[in-house]
Amino acid sequence: MYVDGVQVEVPGGRRRAVVALLATAAGRVVAADTLIDALWGDDPPGSERQALHSLVSRVRGHLGDQAHRLQRDGGGYRLDLDPGEVDAGGARWLVEQARSLAEVDPAAAAGRYREALELWRGPALAEFAEVEALAADTVSLGELHLATEDELLAAELAAGPSAGLVERATELARAEPLRESRQILLMEALAAEGRVAEALRAGHEHRQRLAEETGLEPTPALAELEGRLVTGEIPPPHRPGGGPTTASQPQDGSQARHQPDPGLASAAVRPHFSTPLFGRDAELDRIYSLLGRERLVTLAGAGGVGKTRMAAAIADRWASSKRPVTYLGLAPVQPTDPLPEVLAGVLGMRVEPGQLQVAAIAERLGSGQQLLVVDNCEHLVDAARDLVDSLLSAAADLRVLTTSRVPTSLTAEAVVRIGALAALEAGMATRDRPGVRLFLDRAARIRPGWEPGPGEVDTVAGIVDRLGRIPLAIELAAGRLSSLSLDDLADRVEDALDLLGDEQPGPSARHRSLRSTLEWSYRLLGSDERRLFRHLSAFVDGCDLAAVELVGSSLGLAGRGLAQLAALVDASVVDAELEGDSRYTMHEPVRAFAGEHLVAEDEAAEAASTLAAWARNCAAEIDRLGRGPEEAVADRRIRRELGNFRVAHRAALAAGDLDTAIAITVGLDRTASVRDLPEVWSWAMSLAADPRLESHPRRPEALGAAAEAACLRGDLAAGERLVLPGLALDENCTSCQQALARVRMFRGEPARAQELWTTAAESDCSYLGRAGIAAIYAGDLTGARRLIERGIRWADEHGAPTDLAACHYGMGELLAPDPEAAVHYRRAVELSRRVSSTFVEGVATVGLASVDAAAGRITDALRGYDRLVRYWQRTGNWTQQWTTLRNLADLLAELGDGETAEVLVATASASDEAAAIYSGPPPLTGQGSTAELPPRTVVVESALGAIDSALGAIDSALGAIDSAPHVRT
Repeated sequence: MYVDGVQVEVPGGRRRAVVALLATAAGRVVAADTLIDALWGDDPPGSERQALHSLVSRVRGHLGDQAHRLQRDGGGYRLDLDPGEVDAGGARWLVEQARSLAEVDPAAAAGRYREALELWRGPALAEFAEVEALAADTVSLGELHLATEDELLAAELAAGPSAGLVERATELARAEPLRESRQILLMEALAAEGRVAEALRAGHEHRQRLAEETGLEPTPALAELEGRLVTGEIPPPHRPGGGPTTASQPQDGSQARHQPDPGLASAAVRPHFSTPLFGRDAELDRIYSLLGRERLVTLAGAGGVGKTRMAAAIADRWASSKRPVTYLGLAPVQPTDPLPEVLAGVLGMRVEPGQLQVAAIAERLGSGQQLLVVDNCEHLVDAARDLVDSLLSAAADLRVLTTSRVPTSLTAEAVVRIGALAALEAGMATRDRPGVRLFLDRAARIRPGWEPGPGEVDTVAGIVDRLGRIPLAIELAAGRLSSLSLDDLADRVEDALDLLGDEQPGPSARHRSLRSTLEWSYRLLGSDERRLFRHLSAFVDGCDLAAVELVGSSLGLAGRGLAQLAALVDASVVDAELEGDSRYTMHEPVRAFAGEHLVAEDEAAEAASTLAAWARNCAAEIDRLGRGPEEAVADRRIRRELGNFRVAHRAALAAGDLDTAIAITVGLDRTASVRDLPEVWSWAMSLAADPRLESHPRRPEALGAAAEAACLRGDLAAGERLVLPGLALDENCTSCQQALARVRMFRGEPARAQELWTTAAESDCSYLGRAGIAAIYAGDLTGARRLIERGIRWADEHGAPTDLAACHYGMGELLAPDPEAAVHYRRAVELSRRVSSTFVEGVATVGLASVDAAAGRITDALRGYDRLVRYWQRTGNWTQQWTTLRNLADLLAELGDGETAEVLVATASASDEAAAIYSGPPPLTGQGSTAELPPRTVVVESALGAIDSALGAIDSALGAIDSAPHVRT
């Protein structure tokens, strides 16, 4: 864990535990009783509160200048952290982005899925999979990796024929032969190539395999696919993720029309582990049996004992009985995040906050004996307790399984304590001990072909006992067989434990074992390798080779640290991903350990300074790349480095380093503004709120970026309030000019917007397209054509895909509703998809849907609107949503649904978030006052329902035509 980009974990087992508990609470008060229970368990000292106070005082001493952030608050302690200072991981973010694109643009979604898969290097964090406190946001990456592979293949199938799809589908199906989604994807890939007989044979083989190995039948989805293949219908690509974790799939196996994408929220993917689970069979049976009688079961225990692993095993067993499972992982969730909204996102729901939200969730979960797994509750135990209590009260058929270091204390709760693996039992051979089996399994993966010789099994058993039989510590120790003999390993484990002595008492053997193993690896490094190791820990999300060289140069290492980097990779404390863009990362427990030594060596400030320099340089490079033919590289870099930018920006604000904060904000502004990166926008808002910005010479640029962020969120009033002081300071500030132009445009002043964007284009031609669009709405069609054509020539010459896409969108707006407009809209969509400019793609798709409607392509138009409404619903961009709904209203009115059309127009007209420019009919007076209008979420659901009804009517009409008697002439 870190605060302001600086590692704050400190030596000492119990002190580390204090920091871990406070850091995971992320600014929330942790009660003294909770800390005491976690530190001493059932054997507290006689004066535990005094002992706790002493521990906290020592921890505060290790925090240096940041000591003020650790405060006593009422009956507990609080470490003053912002929620975003705990990194949630890039893979989940990329997958969520891919899922949001899957229906709109499967090719772009496939690109995101590939980027996500590039973040894996073999089984995800296998040796640290059970460290919840230090690597909690990686516990679900196993299953996420499988789901990402599935969904990538589905996206590739949806994008159209391409070489190698059948081979990839076959490889994936063989890797997970019981995973039905993969078998269905293989069948669809075969069918797409006309190999229907092979597809049917693959389905038959899956049925036999499933029956023989599990005694189960496949889901109805397989039978449906087989039926469609037999009748000669090539089905659309299967969307993985719509099984037991999703409530939107019809129970009869049929595919619901226009349902929300079942995989919108990454938290819905439950953890999957590719390695065996040793020594827990009896406990798993007990837990599973208990869930049959009790509605709430909590697995409680220290970090590293395998609670998440066991919960995943129970969930798999539950799902295998064809009962739905929903997984809610709380590791990446912050104390300020409302859990009902998080769970609603997991379920693909979007409902307003409050009691109605919980009721809607309970309705979704309260049938079919669903199991809700709430993993890693300890840092949100109060909020988790409230949510679970409300759901159990409202959903009579729901079962809940939670994992936590502390129970929820609900009356209905049955607590199962999870401890270390069992010791040697009577009649059990040493080799059969769970800890020994775990060690040998891990060792075989590290050193293929290795088998313990005579007597060596006892040596392994001794190592396991010294490590307290804690699974995490056992896996760490076994991993050292890559460079040590078993005897050397046994000797050094003992030495490492002796080294720690009384200074490392720890609240449990697990803390001693984990820290001692890491300490031991650290001591084997040379002094320069240790320095580089410590300083690389400042990069919370890993780094590329250029960043390593920057760190190496700042440390004065020969060859900019490349030799030392190689040594760290060889020692397995740094992982190297060398395919594509080189990336160097540490598993979170290792990074936390390195950061601890960074603080101990008084190097934290130096490392933070280097990180700040990297952030300034990288933001400037992204800005440069984003303005030309390498924009796709800029897109990848901003997404890949998001975690590191987050730390650097927060640290800069906390330290008063406005130069760095502004460099990051302004450097990333252009690239982030055309993409759905609201976190980056929030940094601009935070910077604008800092009173120290008042006297900074770059204040206008910062205010311009913040105003743009406010507008993107639909808050035009805030955008205007921010930008006007910036222009007063510097009337030539381009970012302020263009931000004010956006405000004026959406407030219904297109002529003023045209003027501002045209002025901005004098120094930055990328604004020519926007100026042209404003001119269209101002009625200056000649000027609009001149500006847009000039913008197309400039963007084409400079190879800037997003700017060229924006200009083609403008030309589409100029020509609409002429069919020629569709050519430009499609060109805008194609260009923006290449570089993930989702905003430009979205607005161009709105225009395309309108042209389709005007041309009589009603089905295409309705489907386009359906995708767009869901897309803006997911991203929360209500300004664009209202524009889309107004255009949809025109089509619905033509189709005879005037009632829904009137509601859409009336609600949009009453919203401050909607654009003031609207050329359609005004709302009818029959709708009543603004107070009588339905909530916006209800309006959206009405719109989606109207689309579904219209498409259903079209399907029925076509079916009637098909079924009518045909007369041969």
